[in-house]
Amino acid sequence: MNKALFVDGISYHTGEKVILDNISFSVYNNETVAILGENGAGKTTLLNIILKDIPYNSGIIEFYSNRNFNKKEIGACYDNLNILSLLKVSELIHLFCTFYSLNFTNILNQYSVPFKLQEINDTYICKLSMGERKRIAVLLSIIHNPRFLIMDEPFSNIDPSLLQTLWKNIKTKDRTILYSTHNWEEAANSADKVIFMSKGKIISDPDTPTNILSKLPSHTILGIENCSNKILDYFKGLEYYQKDSSTCIFINENFNFSDLNMISDCPIKKMKAGLLDAYLYLSNINKKE
Repeated sequence: MNKALFVDGISYHTGEKVILDNISFSVYNNETVAILGENGAGKTTLLNIILKDIPYNSGIIEFYSNRNFNKKEIGACYDNLNILSLLKVSELIHLFCTFYSLNFTNILNQYSVPFKLQEINDTYICKLSMGERKRIAVLLSIIHNPRFLIMDEPFSNIDPSLLQTLWKNIKTKDRTILYSTHNWEEAANSADKVIFMSKGKIISDPDTPTNILSKLPSHTILGIENCSNKILDYFKGLEYYQKDSSTCIFINENFNFSDLNMISDCPIKKMKAGLLDAYLYLSNINKKE
């Protein structure tokens, strides 16, 4: 399979602060790849650098084996739609149709229903809700049918009931997609592969959600609030991660709770491991290293 995007050794810093540290990965033709990570992981900065909005200190970025990509082949959805806020929605869409030599009427006919444009066509951009702005930002990023689509938090503040419809319009047969998200469940369902980022580094190379979950110590987690050292000793030898006041321990699915209840008054919950658990587990490993 041919590479649509090749990122090699990208580093970026401001003064002595390292924002991105030796980022390398590839996205192949027609893949949908999600970048996942906590706030401040560097996801938005990375996407901005790939789009050449920010100059970087070192590394290589290539689209389809070319460092000078054709911008008409790239679609970009930024986290905030702050352009031309005194235009109405229909006027902004018309302007983009003019940019790309598209038929305005045809575009409205194609996207009015899935993007619910009929409800907001005559509304000024500055009067839109955050979810409505995001819908328009997504639409403008695909309006010219780009070969490669880059989206930063495209579904934040969007009604979850619209996600499936939007994906049907975004994820076309010959389109490659790279996007960031905080929606772990949505990424597991919609992305072919995911990338984990933490503190400006990639901590898990692009892989399928299924493969990532298969590498965990177990598919079952015991979540314990305010876990004491006595309880940790009880689970000595088992893998775990900690997040705030919670300790999550990877256990056998048939684990017997009765013995633990004798030594713990803490709230305990048995859960199925997901992508967020995989991320937090790998983040904890990297901290230890």
